[in-house]
Amino acid sequence: MNKILKRKYYALEIELISPLKVSNGQEIHSDSDVMRNGNGVLFIPGSSLAGAFRDYLGFSKDKECIMGYADGEKGYMSSVFISDLYFDNKGQNMPKVSLRDGVSLDDGKIVSNKFDMEIIETGAKGIIFLNIIIWENDSKSNMEQSLYNIFQGIQNGDIRFGSNKTRGFGRMKINNIFHAGFDKDSLYEWIGFMPHRTNLENNIYKIETYDDWLKNNNINKVETKYLKMSIPLKLSGGISIRRYSAMPGEADFEHITYTNAKGKKIPVIPGSSWNGAIRADVKEILGELGIQGEGRDDILENWFGYTDSKMKDKTAQSSKVVIAESTIEHSRMLPVFRNKINRFDASTKDGALYSELAYFGGDTCLEFLLYKDQEKQYLAIAGMLLLVIEDIKKGYVAVGGQTAVGRGIFEAGEDVKVKYSEEINEEDCSKELYNLIERYK
Repeated sequence: MNKILKRKYYALEIELISPLKVSNGQEIHSDSDVMRNGNGVLFIPGSSLAGAFRDYLGFSKDKECIMGYADGEKGYMSSVFISDLYFDNKGQNMPKVSLRDGVSLDDGKIVSNKFDMEIIETGAKGIIFLNIIIWENDSKSNMEQSLYNIFQGIQNGDIRFGSNKTRGFGRMKINNIFHAGFDKDSLYEWIGFMPHRTNLENNIYKIETYDDWLKNNNINKVETKYLKMSIPLKLSGGISIRRYSAMPGEADFEHITYTNAKGKKIPVIPGSSWNGAIRADVKEILGELGIQGEGRDDILENWFGYTDSKMKDKTAQSSKVVIAESTIEHSRMLPVFRNKINRFDASTKDGALYSELAYFGGDTCLEFLLYKDQEKQYLAIAGMLLLVIEDIKKGYVAVGGQTAVGRGIFEAGEDVKVKYSEEINEEDCSKELYNLIERYK
C-alpha cells in the first residue's frame, strides 16, 4: 500500500500587477462579465489556475507530472489540490471592477464591431491555497521543486491568467507565503489545523515574504521563459485612448484610467493599444526592408499571433511578444471643450459642447516580454523592436486616438537605453533580424 508520508500546505498572498479578465460567459453588466460566485465575490476557478500551472510546467494531460495525468487506463490523481482564488472583498482591499472597450477587426483591419468587457483592476489582492500530498513512492524533491517552479513562474510573469495575456493582462505577484507541514509524527497537529482559515497570522502557518522564502529555503532558481525589454519614455503632449462607457453627466470622452489603493485615478496605456501601433510600425519597416505580401504577413502573424488566419490554412497562434500595460506617472488631467459636430452633415450643434478629459505629460515605461524559443527567433524580434523603439523615441509612432492633432507621441533622450532582464548583445539581435530578412527576400 502506498502510504502518505507528509502533507504540506501553502497559502499564497497574491496581488494583481495588471488587470485581469476571467469571463463567466454572461452578459449582464457587459458583453463579457468577470467571474462571481453566488454572493457576488470575484474569483478565479481552481481549474483555471491548475490549467495555467500545467501549461507552464509543459505537460499535457496525458503526461505524468505533479498535476496528475490520464492516459487510457493509466493515470493517477493530482498530488496538488488547488483552491479557487477569492479576492478580498472588504475594506481597502475591495477589488475594483471596470469596463474596458474593445473592437473587432475584419480582414482589412477595419472596425467591424465594438464591445465592452469587465476587468478586475490592478491592485486586487487574494489568497491561493495549495495542499501537496507526498506519498511513500513519490520523489519528494522533484514534486516540491515543480511546485517551487510554479511559484517562481508567477513571480517572474511567466504564468499569467485569464484572457488577453499577451496584451498585458493577468499578471500577479506573490507578496507573502504561508506554509505548514505535517508528517506521521504530527498527526494531532494536522487534525486541528484549519488550512482555509481567514486569519492566517493566527494559524500555525509560518509566514515569509516571497524574497525571504526564496532565500531561506535554498530554492533552485528557475530560468524565466521570457526575455524582458523595457524603455522609459516621456509623454510629449496629450494622450487620448477612449473609455466609451462614461456615465451620464460625465465627460463625453475620458482617457482610460485605473483607480489605485488611495483612490487616485492613474492613466494607463493598454497593451492592445501599444500592440496596434507597434505592429503597424513593424509592418512598415518590413516593407522598407523589401518584405512584402505573404512574406510580410507571415512574419507579422508568427511574431504577433493570429486567429483563424487564411495564410496557409493556419487556425491560431499565440503572440510571441507580450506587451505590458503601461501606467503614466506625474501626468496632468485637463478638461478640454469644443463645439459638438453633427456627424451626418459635419455642422456644429447649436449650444452644444463636446467635453473631454485628457492627460498631458508624464513618465511611463514600455515593456516587452519575448518568448525565448529554441531557434532563438526572439533575438530577431528584439532586433526589430530596437528599430521600433528608435521610431517611438523620435516621435514617429503615435498611440491611441487623435494622433492627427499630436496626441499619443512619446520621446526619450539619445542617452536613454533599453534595459534587459539578462545580458544581450544588440549586435547579435541585429544579425538575427538581418538573416531572417534575407530568408524572406
